Amino acid sequence: MKNLHRFTACAALASAALLLGPAPGVDALRNPLAPPQSASSSTGTTTTQVAGGWQGTPPVVPLSANPDGTFTAVGDYTLNGTLVGTMTFEMSGRFDPATGNWDANSVDVFRGVYLGDNSQGTLTWKVHTWGNFITGANWAEVEIVGGSGDPTFQCSSGRITWDGFANPAASFGGYSGTWVHGCP
Repeated sequence: MKNLHRFTACAALASAALLLGPAPGVDALRNPLAPPQSASSSTGTTTTQVAGGWQGTPPVVPLSANPDGTFTAVGDYTLNGTLVGTMTFEMSGRFDPATGNWDANSVDVFRGVYLGDNSQGTLTWKVHTWGNFITGANWAEVEIVGGSGDPTFQCSSGRITWDGFANPAASFGGYSGTWVHGCP
């Protein structure tokens, strides 16, 4: 796993998040050292390398599981790092009970803060994720397909990958990729 080095930090953050309770509102997540974001200014398109960790408890809430191995689920998780906030998702996929392997597609919506300039907004992600229920290992390929909010979040696109660990109680891992944002 290419993001394995982030797991220790993610596990510590996940433990702290569980002990401290629910995350504060988005305004409380703003980086006090970043310059203020002006909602009326646009700086053009920017490409940013993003990286950090993610954690969820519980990782997925099943809605359906069928004898043919198909399933649907919903869930949420938090991001930390370049992007700080919460994600919600709806997922549908297939599971092989003989091997534990699964793969799924989802639409995830991020709501939070980009710490590079204190901007707030939402990002919509199309996600293909796969893993193994027995080992807990999972991976994902993400396509950022849109954004809204402060100018930094508008006209968003990009690609992110993640890997991690998930069991019925908790999940955590790392993410990295490229985010193209801001309207030309």
